[in-house]
Amino acid sequence: MTTAWLHHVSGDAGPAVNDPSSTIERVRLAAGRGQVADAARRFARDRRVLIENVLREEDAARLHAAAASWTRWNLVTRIDSAHRDFNPAGLAALPQDKAAVVQGLIDREARQGFQYLFETYALYDAARAGRLDDPDLGAAFAFVRSPEFLELARTITGRSEIAYADAQLTRFRAGHYLARHDDAVDGKNRVAAYVINLTRGWRADCGGQLQFVDGDGHVERAYTPTFNALAMFEVPTPHAVSPVAPWVDGHRLSITGWLRSGREAGV
Repeated sequence: MTTAWLHHVSGDAGPAVNDPSSTIERVRLAAGRGQVADAARRFARDRRVLIENVLREEDAARLHAAAASWTRWNLVTRIDSAHRDFNPAGLAALPQDKAAVVQGLIDREARQGFQYLFETYALYDAARAGRLDDPDLGAAFAFVRSPEFLELARTITGRSEIAYADAQLTRFRAGHYLARHDDAVDGKNRVAAYVINLTRGWRADCGGQLQFVDGDGHVERAYTPTFNALAMFEVPTPHAVSPVAPWVDGHRLSITGWLRSGREAGV
């Protein structure tokens, strides 16, 4: 069966319009020195760490509100061994037979190897293109690029070569997942990964857990999505996001990215 019609539901969910008059209220850390020092000790031991209550409560709340109301999502997955972006609304509007074809292609890729299915908005790309017009998401992006956050990352990881961070907004809904991988990509200079969790009211049985996988393929540690918690782990580290349960109505929301070394391209 031909799938030429797939291009009609591919691509960005909609353009953003830069608003130069927008004002940005800073996002600030709430984690104190003792909490950071403890995180550094745990990271040195385990090469990963979870820090709860990392942001000021009011900042975490407004970032959650911004993420929960966001509409410009791309659904990302792999088909025929290649990354694909889709407009979620376009996919949802497909006739049942065509939707089944898409799901079959996604499932086939998962059976054959690495696969993912979730929604994202590339904060890094939008900001560099001058299209990040939401003031709260702009504040979040400015925060992960700030000397304060980068110094926090260097202190926790012990990696002084961290020079900058990229970022994306992610949303996992029922049935979404990210299969096991280790984040290592040639030329990307990824030192560590981070996840700022914006998910409220989540339980372990909802799925969507950040799972760390040992050399025997067993899950040796898992972080349940926890509101206002920062996860950070070394790259490469085998990990996955477990499938979100089919009965879940809520969304697993986070700001994620990589802490990278070297000179940033185009800056």
